Amino acid sequence: MSTATKIDPTRLLNFATAVYVAAGMSQEDAHLCADTLVQADLWGHQSHGVMRLSWYAARLKAGVCDPKA
Repeated sequence: MSTATKIDPTRLLNFATAVYVAAGMSQEDAHLCADTLVQADLWGHQSHGVMRLSWYAARLKAGVCDPKA
């Protein structure tokens, strides 16, 4: 029996988008970047998926990455 919890991809996309917006990205850019992370998870590439969100958000907030680039 599997104990893995499944998260609805749409809810995950909305969450990741909101994190990016809070870090300074426009809604459109945030949605595109969040969709990329969620899609990576759906394709089975978790190492390039939403697990990276906190790292990207921290870099945006620290000014290391330009949210408008």
